[in-house]
Amino acid sequence: MKQFKVAEHITNNMVLSQKKDHISGLGPQGKPVQVVFQEKQYETVIDEKGWNIDLELLCTGGPFPLDIYCDEEHLHFDEIYVGRVYLLAGQSNIEFKLRNEQQIHGVHELKNVFLYSVPQIEYVIEGRSYPAYEPAAWKKGSVENLIDFSAIGYYIGEVLDTLDVPIGLVECNKGGTSAACWVDESTLQSDEILNKVFYENYWDDIRDQSEMQEDEKRNEYAKILDRYQQNISAYQSRHPEASLSEIKKACGHTPWPGPKGKKDYGRPGGLYHTMFSKVNSRGFDGIVWYQGEEDTKSASAYARLLKKLVQLWRSDLHDEVPFYIVQLPKYDDDKNDSWPMIRQAQRKICQNEKACSLVVGIDTGEQFNIHPTDKSRLGNRIGRTIAGQVKRVDPICYRDHVLRFNERIVMKNQPLGWKALDEYSIHVGKDVSQGYAVSNYPEVFLFDEKGDPVSPFYFDTL
Repeated sequence: MKQFKVAEHITNNMVLSQKKDHISGLGPQGKPVQVVFQEKQYETVIDEKGWNIDLELLCTGGPFPLDIYCDEEHLHFDEIYVGRVYLLAGQSNIEFKLRNEQQIHGVHELKNVFLYSVPQIEYVIEGRSYPAYEPAAWKKGSVENLIDFSAIGYYIGEVLDTLDVPIGLVECNKGGTSAACWVDESTLQSDEILNKVFYENYWDDIRDQSEMQEDEKRNEYAKILDRYQQNISAYQSRHPEASLSEIKKACGHTPWPGPKGKKDYGRPGGLYHTMFSKVNSRGFDGIVWYQGEEDTKSASAYARLLKKLVQLWRSDLHDEVPFYIVQLPKYDDDKNDSWPMIRQAQRKICQNEKACSLVVGIDTGEQFNIHPTDKSRLGNRIGRTIAGQVKRVDPICYRDHVLRFNERIVMKNQPLGWKALDEYSIHVGKDVSQGYAVSNYPEVFLFDEKGDPVSPFYFDTL
Protein backbone atom coordinates (compact mmCIF):
# COMPACT_ATOMS: atom_id res chain seq x y z
CA MET A 1 0.00 0.00 0.00
CA LYS A 2 1.31 3.44 -0.93
CA GLN A 3 2.31 5.73 1.92
CA PHE A 4 0.32 8.95 2.20
CA LYS A 5 2.45 12.00 1.34
CA VAL A 6 2.41 15.38 -0.34
CA ALA A 7 4.42 16.42 -3.37
CA GLU A 8 8.06 17.15 -2.52
CA HIS A 9 7.78 20.84 -3.34
CA ILE A 10 5.17 21.41 -0.61
CA THR A 11 7.14 22.67 2.40
CA ASN A 12 7.11 25.63 4.74
CA ASN A 13 7.92 28.96 3.01
CA MET A 14 6.20 27.73 -0.16
CA VAL A 15 4.50 30.35 -2.33
CA LEU A 16 1.22 29.44 -4.01
CA SER A 17 0.01 31.25 -7.13
CA GLN A 18 -2.89 33.53 -6.29
CA LYS A 19 -4.63 32.96 -9.63
CA LYS A 20 -4.67 29.15 -9.44
CA ASP A 21 -2.60 26.45 -7.76
CA HIS A 22 -2.76 22.85 -6.61
CA ILE A 23 -1.99 20.71 -3.57
CA SER A 24 -1.15 17.14 -4.58
CA GLY A 25 0.51 13.93 -3.52
CA LEU A 26 0.27 10.15 -3.32
CA GLY A 27 -1.41 7.67 -1.01
CA PRO A 28 -3.60 4.58 -0.64
CA GLN A 29 -6.14 4.37 -3.45
CA GLY A 30 -9.72 5.09 -2.36
CA LYS A 31 -8.80 7.04 0.76
CA PRO A 32 -10.36 10.50 1.27
CA VAL A 33 -8.16 13.60 1.58
CA GLN A 34 -9.14 16.92 3.15
CA VAL A 35 -7.21 20.18 2.76
CA VAL A 36 -7.88 23.22 4.92
CA PHE A 37 -6.42 26.54 3.76
CA GLN A 38 -7.50 30.15 4.29
CA GLU A 39 -10.57 28.96 6.24
CA LYS A 40 -11.81 26.82 3.33
CA GLN A 41 -12.04 23.03 3.23
CA TYR A 42 -11.40 21.02 0.07
CA GLU A 43 -11.93 17.28 -0.40
CA THR A 44 -10.96 14.58 -2.87
CA VAL A 45 -10.36 10.82 -3.07
CA ILE A 46 -7.02 9.22 -3.93
CA ASP A 47 -6.99 7.32 -7.24
CA GLU A 48 -4.31 5.26 -9.02
CA LYS A 49 -2.40 8.42 -9.98
CA GLY A 50 -2.52 9.97 -6.52
CA TRP A 51 -4.53 12.97 -5.38
CA ASN A 52 -4.86 16.60 -6.44
CA ILE A 53 -6.87 19.53 -5.11
CA ASP A 54 -7.34 22.81 -6.98
CA LEU A 55 -7.08 26.06 -5.06
CA GLU A 56 -8.49 29.18 -6.69
CA LEU A 57 -9.15 32.84 -5.85
CA LEU A 58 -6.76 32.82 -2.92
CA CYS A 59 -5.95 35.90 -0.84
CA THR A 60 -2.40 37.17 -1.30
CA GLY A 61 -0.04 37.52 1.63
CA GLY A 62 0.98 35.22 4.44
CA PRO A 63 2.16 33.32 6.27
CA PHE A 64 -0.94 31.12 6.38
CA PRO A 65 -1.36 27.66 7.95
CA LEU A 66 -2.05 24.65 5.72
CA ASP A 67 -3.53 21.41 7.09
CA ILE A 68 -3.88 18.13 5.18
CA TYR A 69 -5.76 15.09 6.52
CA CYS A 70 -6.02 11.46 5.39
CA ASP A 71 -7.50 9.01 7.95
CA GLU A 72 -5.16 9.24 10.95
CA GLU A 73 -2.54 11.21 9.04
CA HIS A 74 -2.32 14.96 9.66
CA LEU A 75 0.27 17.15 7.95
CA HIS A 76 0.59 20.72 9.16
CA PHE A 77 2.54 23.62 7.63
CA ASP A 78 2.88 26.93 9.46
CA GLU A 79 4.28 29.22 6.78
CA ILE A 80 2.58 29.14 3.38
CA TYR A 81 2.40 32.30 1.27
CA VAL A 82 0.22 33.36 -1.66
CA GLY A 83 1.40 35.61 -4.46
CA ARG A 84 3.12 35.04 -7.81
CA VAL A 85 5.29 32.07 -8.79
CA TYR A 86 7.77 31.86 -11.67
CA LEU A 87 9.63 28.86 -13.07
CA LEU A 88 13.26 29.49 -14.12
CA ALA A 89 14.03 26.84 -16.73
CA GLY A 90 16.67 26.03 -19.32
CA GLN A 91 20.38 25.35 -19.31
CA SER A 92 23.62 26.70 -17.87
CA ASN A 93 23.15 30.45 -18.15
CA ILE A 94 20.01 30.40 -16.03
CA GLU A 95 21.56 27.76 -13.75
CA PHE A 96 24.64 30.02 -13.31
CA LYS A 97 24.87 30.68 -9.56
CA LEU A 98 24.95 34.11 -7.97
CA ARG A 99 28.18 33.26 -6.15
CA ASN A 100 29.94 33.30 -9.56
CA GLU A 101 28.40 36.59 -10.72
CA GLN A 102 30.70 39.59 -11.00
CA GLN A 103 28.29 41.94 -9.16
CA ILE A 104 28.05 39.62 -6.15
CA HIS A 105 29.25 42.21 -3.63
CA GLY A 106 26.08 44.23 -4.16
CA VAL A 107 23.71 41.40 -3.19
CA HIS A 108 21.04 42.19 -0.60
CA GLU A 109 18.13 40.37 1.02
CA LEU A 110 14.88 40.05 -0.96
CA LYS A 111 12.26 40.19 1.76
CA ASN A 112 9.25 39.18 -0.36
CA VAL A 113 11.04 36.48 -2.39
CA PHE A 114 11.13 32.74 -1.65
CA LEU A 115 13.29 30.18 -3.43
CA TYR A 116 12.97 26.54 -4.47
CA SER A 117 15.49 24.44 -6.42
CA VAL A 118 14.31 21.25 -8.13
CA PRO A 119 16.87 18.48 -7.44
CA GLN A 120 19.01 17.77 -10.50
CA ILE A 121 18.16 14.08 -10.86
CA GLU A 122 19.96 12.59 -13.86
CA TYR A 123 18.33 9.15 -14.03
CA VAL A 124 16.22 6.70 -12.04
CA ILE A 125 16.77 2.92 -11.80
CA GLU A 126 14.36 0.64 -9.90
CA GLY A 127 12.86 3.60 -8.09
CA ARG A 128 16.21 4.99 -6.93
CA SER A 129 17.32 8.43 -8.08
CA TYR A 130 20.89 9.19 -9.13
CA PRO A 131 22.58 11.14 -7.83
CA ALA A 132 20.94 10.53 -4.46
CA TYR A 133 19.50 13.70 -2.96
CA GLU A 134 17.83 15.13 0.09
CA PRO A 135 14.34 16.52 -0.65
CA ALA A 136 14.54 20.23 -1.34
CA ALA A 137 12.75 22.84 0.75
CA TRP A 138 11.53 26.36 0.10
CA LYS A 139 13.86 29.01 1.48
CA LYS A 140 13.58 32.70 2.25
CA GLY A 141 15.40 35.21 0.04
CA SER A 142 18.25 35.83 2.46
CA VAL A 143 21.71 36.69 1.14
CA GLU A 144 22.96 33.30 2.33
CA ASN A 145 20.28 31.45 0.35
CA LEU A 146 20.50 33.68 -2.71
CA ILE A 147 24.23 33.06 -3.14
CA ASP A 148 23.54 29.44 -4.14
CA PHE A 149 20.57 30.32 -6.34
CA SER A 150 20.35 31.37 -9.99
CA ALA A 151 22.03 34.75 -10.62
CA ILE A 152 19.39 35.53 -13.25
CA GLY A 153 16.81 34.61 -10.62
CA TYR A 154 18.29 37.08 -8.14
CA TYR A 155 18.01 39.99 -10.55
CA ILE A 156 14.48 38.98 -11.54
CA GLY A 157 13.62 38.80 -7.85
CA GLU A 158 15.18 42.19 -7.22
CA VAL A 159 12.67 43.76 -9.63
CA LEU A 160 9.65 41.73 -8.49
CA ASP A 161 10.46 42.25 -4.79
CA THR A 162 9.17 45.82 -5.17
CA LEU A 163 5.64 44.58 -6.04
CA ASP A 164 5.01 43.98 -2.32
CA VAL A 165 3.46 40.53 -2.76
CA PRO A 166 5.11 37.18 -2.04
CA ILE A 167 7.19 36.03 -5.02
CA GLY A 168 8.15 32.38 -5.53
CA LEU A 169 11.09 31.55 -7.78
CA VAL A 170 11.46 27.88 -8.75
CA GLU A 171 14.65 26.90 -10.56
CA CYS A 172 14.40 23.81 -12.78
CA ASN A 173 17.45 23.85 -15.03
CA LYS A 174 20.55 21.91 -15.99
CA GLY A 175 23.64 22.99 -17.89
CA GLY A 176 24.47 21.62 -21.33
CA THR A 177 20.95 20.47 -22.14
CA SER A 178 19.03 20.52 -25.40
CA ALA A 179 15.38 21.50 -25.33
CA ALA A 180 14.86 17.86 -26.36
CA CYS A 181 15.80 16.82 -22.81
CA TRP A 182 12.82 18.77 -21.48
CA VAL A 183 10.02 17.20 -23.53
CA ASP A 184 8.77 13.62 -23.45
CA GLU A 185 9.73 10.97 -25.99
CA SER A 186 6.28 10.85 -27.60
CA THR A 187 6.48 14.57 -28.38
CA LEU A 188 9.72 14.01 -30.30
CA GLN A 189 8.54 10.83 -32.00
CA SER A 190 5.27 12.41 -33.16
CA ASP A 191 7.16 14.84 -35.40
CA GLU A 192 9.16 13.38 -38.30
CA ILE A 193 11.92 16.00 -38.18
CA LEU A 194 12.24 16.10 -34.39
CA ASN A 195 12.26 12.32 -34.25
CA LYS A 196 15.14 12.14 -36.73
CA VAL A 197 17.23 15.04 -35.43
CA PHE A 198 16.82 14.71 -31.67
CA TYR A 199 15.66 11.14 -30.97
CA GLU A 200 16.93 8.68 -33.56
CA ASN A 201 20.28 10.43 -34.06
CA TYR A 202 20.93 10.08 -30.33
CA TRP A 203 19.99 6.43 -29.85
CA ASP A 204 21.25 5.09 -33.21
CA ASP A 205 24.84 5.84 -32.16
CA ILE A 206 24.62 3.60 -29.08
CA ARG A 207 22.01 1.03 -30.06
CA ASP A 208 24.29 -1.91 -29.15
CA GLN A 209 26.00 -0.30 -26.14
CA SER A 210 25.79 -2.37 -22.94
CA GLU A 211 25.38 -0.92 -19.46
CA MET A 212 28.95 -1.98 -18.65
CA GLN A 213 30.30 -0.14 -21.68
CA GLU A 214 28.32 2.95 -20.76
CA ASP A 215 29.65 2.87 -17.19
CA GLU A 216 33.24 2.53 -18.46
CA LYS A 217 32.79 5.56 -20.69
CA ARG A 218 31.21 7.56 -17.87
CA ASN A 219 34.08 6.72 -15.52
CA GLU A 220 36.67 7.73 -18.11
CA TYR A 221 34.85 10.97 -18.82
CA ALA A 222 34.74 11.74 -15.09
CA LYS A 223 38.54 11.40 -14.95
CA ILE A 224 39.00 13.70 -17.96
CA LEU A 225 36.69 16.27 -16.42
CA ASP A 226 38.48 16.06 -13.08
CA ARG A 227 41.88 16.65 -14.74
CA TYR A 228 40.46 19.64 -16.59
CA GLN A 229 39.06 21.14 -13.38
CA GLN A 230 42.42 20.63 -11.67
CA ASN A 231 44.11 22.51 -14.54
CA ILE A 232 41.59 25.32 -14.16
CA SER A 233 42.22 25.55 -10.41
CA ALA A 234 45.99 25.55 -10.92
CA TYR A 235 45.79 28.31 -13.52
CA GLN A 236 43.53 30.41 -11.27
CA SER A 237 45.97 30.09 -8.38
CA ARG A 238 48.79 31.35 -10.63
CA HIS A 239 46.64 34.08 -12.22
CA PRO A 240 44.07 35.15 -9.61
CA GLU A 241 43.02 38.24 -11.60
CA ALA A 242 42.33 36.34 -14.81
CA SER A 243 38.82 36.55 -16.24
CA LEU A 244 36.92 33.41 -17.15
CA SER A 245 37.46 34.22 -20.82
CA GLU A 246 41.23 34.37 -20.27
CA ILE A 247 41.15 31.11 -18.31
CA LYS A 248 39.22 29.37 -21.11
CA LYS A 249 41.72 30.63 -23.69
CA ALA A 250 44.62 29.24 -21.65
CA CYS A 251 43.08 25.93 -20.56
CA GLY A 252 40.59 25.25 -23.32
CA HIS A 253 36.87 24.65 -23.13
CA THR A 254 35.24 22.27 -20.70
CA PRO A 255 35.35 18.72 -22.13
CA TRP A 256 31.92 18.33 -23.65
CA PRO A 257 29.70 16.45 -24.24
CA GLY A 258 29.84 13.45 -21.95
CA PRO A 259 29.16 9.91 -23.20
CA LYS A 260 25.70 9.09 -24.53
CA GLY A 261 23.61 6.47 -22.80
CA LYS A 262 20.59 5.61 -20.70
CA LYS A 263 22.18 7.37 -17.71
CA ASP A 264 23.19 10.50 -19.61
CA TYR A 265 21.09 13.44 -18.43
CA GLY A 266 21.40 14.82 -21.97
CA ARG A 267 19.30 11.97 -23.39
CA PRO A 268 16.06 12.89 -25.15
CA GLY A 269 13.21 13.22 -22.69
CA GLY A 270 15.41 12.53 -19.66
CA LEU A 271 15.00 15.69 -17.57
CA TYR A 272 11.34 16.03 -18.49
CA HIS A 273 10.74 12.93 -16.39
CA THR A 274 13.33 13.42 -13.64
CA MET A 275 13.01 17.18 -13.04
CA PHE A 276 10.07 18.95 -14.72
CA SER A 277 7.70 16.23 -13.52
CA LYS A 278 8.55 17.22 -9.95
CA VAL A 279 6.78 20.56 -10.33
CA ASN A 280 4.28 20.17 -13.19
CA SER A 281 1.46 19.47 -10.74
CA ARG A 282 1.44 23.01 -9.39
CA GLY A 283 0.62 26.49 -10.71
CA PHE A 284 2.89 29.15 -12.19
CA ASP A 285 2.35 32.76 -13.17
CA GLY A 286 5.10 32.59 -15.77
CA ILE A 287 7.97 30.52 -17.13
CA VAL A 288 11.36 32.06 -17.90
CA TRP A 289 12.99 29.90 -20.61
CA TYR A 290 16.71 30.61 -21.15
CA GLN A 291 18.17 27.91 -23.40
CA GLY A 292 19.40 27.35 -26.93
CA GLU A 293 23.19 27.27 -26.82
CA GLU A 294 23.21 23.46 -26.87
CA ASP A 295 20.91 23.37 -29.90
CA THR A 296 22.98 25.56 -32.22
CA LYS A 297 24.20 22.37 -33.91
CA SER A 298 20.57 21.57 -34.84
CA ALA A 299 19.37 25.13 -35.27
CA SER A 300 17.16 24.50 -38.32
CA ALA A 301 14.86 22.30 -36.19
CA TYR A 302 14.86 24.48 -33.09
CA ALA A 303 11.73 26.53 -33.88
CA ARG A 304 9.51 23.45 -34.07
CA LEU A 305 11.16 21.93 -30.96
CA LEU A 306 10.64 25.07 -28.88
CA LYS A 307 7.03 25.33 -30.04
CA LYS A 308 6.42 21.73 -28.98
CA LEU A 309 7.95 22.41 -25.57
CA VAL A 310 5.72 25.43 -24.96
CA GLN A 311 2.63 23.45 -25.96
CA LEU A 312 3.56 20.39 -23.88
CA TRP A 313 4.35 22.31 -20.71
CA ARG A 314 1.14 24.29 -20.96
CA SER A 315 -0.79 21.07 -21.46
CA ASP A 316 0.85 19.49 -18.41
CA LEU A 317 0.15 22.56 -16.30
CA HIS A 318 -3.46 22.81 -17.58
CA ASP A 319 -2.90 26.51 -18.11
CA GLU A 320 -1.79 28.85 -20.89
CA VAL A 321 0.98 30.07 -18.61
CA PRO A 322 2.98 33.01 -20.03
CA PHE A 323 6.45 32.23 -21.36
CA TYR A 324 9.31 34.73 -21.18
CA ILE A 325 11.80 33.46 -23.74
CA VAL A 326 15.32 34.82 -23.36
CA GLN A 327 17.01 35.38 -26.70
CA LEU A 328 20.63 34.25 -26.89
CA PRO A 329 23.26 36.97 -26.28
CA LYS A 330 26.41 37.60 -28.30
CA TYR A 331 29.11 34.91 -28.49
CA ASP A 332 31.95 34.43 -30.95
CA ASP A 333 33.65 31.17 -29.99
CA ASP A 334 31.46 28.53 -31.61
CA LYS A 335 32.23 26.53 -34.75
CA ASN A 336 28.51 26.67 -35.55
CA ASP A 337 27.53 29.99 -37.17
CA SER A 338 23.93 29.30 -36.28
CA TRP A 339 23.31 31.48 -33.26
CA PRO A 340 21.30 33.90 -35.45
CA MET A 341 19.00 31.01 -36.43
CA ILE A 342 18.30 30.22 -32.78
CA ARG A 343 17.60 33.90 -32.06
CA GLN A 344 15.27 34.06 -35.06
CA ALA A 345 13.42 30.94 -33.88
CA GLN A 346 12.99 32.48 -30.42
CA ARG A 347 11.70 35.72 -31.95
CA LYS A 348 9.24 33.90 -34.23
CA ILE A 349 7.83 31.79 -31.41
CA CYS A 350 7.08 34.97 -29.46
CA GLN A 351 5.43 36.54 -32.50
CA ASN A 352 3.23 33.55 -33.30
CA GLU A 353 2.36 31.96 -29.93
CA LYS A 354 -0.03 33.54 -27.45
CA ALA A 355 1.35 34.87 -24.17
CA CYS A 356 4.99 34.51 -25.25
CA SER A 357 7.28 37.49 -24.60
CA LEU A 358 10.77 37.83 -26.05
CA VAL A 359 13.52 39.11 -23.77
CA VAL A 360 16.25 40.46 -26.05
CA GLY A 361 19.80 39.84 -24.84
CA ILE A 362 21.84 40.80 -27.90
CA ASP A 363 23.54 43.69 -26.06
CA THR A 364 24.90 41.24 -23.47
CA GLY A 365 27.35 38.35 -23.62
CA GLU A 366 31.10 37.89 -23.84
CA GLN A 367 33.05 37.23 -27.02
CA PHE A 368 34.89 34.12 -25.80
CA ASN A 369 32.88 33.09 -22.74
CA ILE A 370 29.64 31.21 -23.27
CA HIS A 371 28.76 31.89 -19.62
CA PRO A 372 28.82 35.69 -19.21
CA THR A 373 29.64 36.61 -15.62
CA ASP A 374 27.50 39.78 -15.57
CA LYS A 375 23.89 38.65 -15.31
CA SER A 376 22.57 41.93 -13.91
CA ARG A 377 21.47 43.67 -17.12
CA LEU A 378 19.71 40.66 -18.61
CA GLY A 379 18.20 39.52 -15.31
CA ASN A 380 16.88 43.01 -14.63
CA ARG A 381 15.38 43.14 -18.13
CA ILE A 382 13.61 39.80 -17.61
CA GLY A 383 12.18 41.10 -14.35
CA ARG A 384 11.00 44.31 -16.01
CA THR A 385 9.44 42.31 -18.85
CA ILE A 386 7.49 40.22 -16.34
CA ALA A 387 6.41 43.43 -14.59
CA GLY A 388 5.23 44.92 -17.90
CA GLN A 389 7.90 47.63 -18.00
CA VAL A 390 9.55 46.69 -21.33
CA LYS A 391 8.09 47.66 -24.70
CA ARG A 392 8.07 45.24 -27.59
CA VAL A 393 9.86 47.04 -30.43
CA ASP A 394 9.58 45.32 -33.81
CA PRO A 395 10.37 46.24 -37.40
CA ILE A 396 7.02 46.24 -39.19
CA CYS A 397 7.90 47.12 -42.78
CA TYR A 398 10.91 47.03 -45.10
CA ARG A 399 10.34 48.63 -48.52
CA ASP A 400 12.56 50.58 -50.92
CA HIS A 401 15.45 50.24 -48.45
CA VAL A 402 13.42 51.97 -45.72
CA LEU A 403 12.89 50.10 -42.47
CA ARG A 404 9.99 51.19 -40.25
CA PHE A 405 9.30 50.32 -36.59
CA ASN A 406 6.21 50.17 -34.39
CA GLU A 407 7.84 52.26 -31.62
CA ARG A 408 10.38 55.07 -31.36
CA ILE A 409 13.94 53.85 -31.78
CA VAL A 410 17.39 55.19 -31.02
CA MET A 411 20.38 54.44 -33.26
CA LYS A 412 23.75 54.36 -31.50
CA ASN A 413 27.07 54.33 -33.36
CA GLN A 414 25.50 54.90 -36.78
CA PRO A 415 27.27 52.28 -38.91
CA LEU A 416 28.10 52.37 -42.58
CA GLY A 417 24.98 51.86 -44.68
CA TRP A 418 22.46 52.72 -41.94
CA LYS A 419 20.93 56.21 -41.59
CA ALA A 420 18.11 57.37 -39.32
CA LEU A 421 15.34 59.18 -41.21
CA ASP A 422 13.15 59.93 -38.19
CA GLU A 423 12.24 58.37 -34.83
CA TYR A 424 10.44 55.45 -36.51
CA SER A 425 12.37 54.76 -39.71
CA ILE A 426 15.85 54.01 -41.02
CA HIS A 427 17.33 54.02 -44.50
CA VAL A 428 19.27 50.83 -45.17
CA GLY A 429 21.93 50.97 -47.87
CA LYS A 430 22.19 48.49 -50.72
CA ASP A 431 25.47 47.07 -49.38
CA VAL A 432 23.99 46.03 -46.02
CA SER A 433 23.74 42.25 -45.49
CA GLN A 434 20.51 40.26 -45.17
CA GLY A 435 19.42 41.69 -41.84
CA TYR A 436 20.30 43.31 -38.54
CA ALA A 437 22.66 41.67 -36.02
CA VAL A 438 22.56 38.34 -37.88
CA SER A 439 25.93 36.93 -36.85
CA ASN A 440 27.11 35.09 -33.74
CA TYR A 441 28.76 38.23 -32.35
CA PRO A 442 27.16 41.21 -34.12
CA GLU A 443 27.49 44.96 -33.83
CA VAL A 444 24.51 46.22 -31.82
CA PHE A 445 23.19 49.74 -32.40
CA LEU A 446 19.36 49.72 -32.38
CA PHE A 447 17.63 50.46 -29.06
CA ASP A 448 14.33 51.76 -27.77
CA GLU A 449 13.85 54.93 -25.73
CA LYS A 450 14.54 53.11 -22.45
CA GLY A 451 17.83 51.66 -23.71
CA ASP A 452 16.58 48.12 -24.32
CA PRO A 453 17.86 46.57 -27.57
CA VAL A 454 15.86 45.73 -30.67
CA SER A 455 15.84 42.03 -31.53
CA PRO A 456 17.99 40.79 -34.44
CA PHE A 457 15.95 40.18 -37.59
CA TYR A 458 16.20 39.20 -41.26
CA PHE A 459 14.80 41.57 -43.90
CA ASP A 460 13.11 38.76 -45.82
CA THR A 461 10.98 37.83 -42.83
CA LEU A 462 9.41 41.27 -42.42
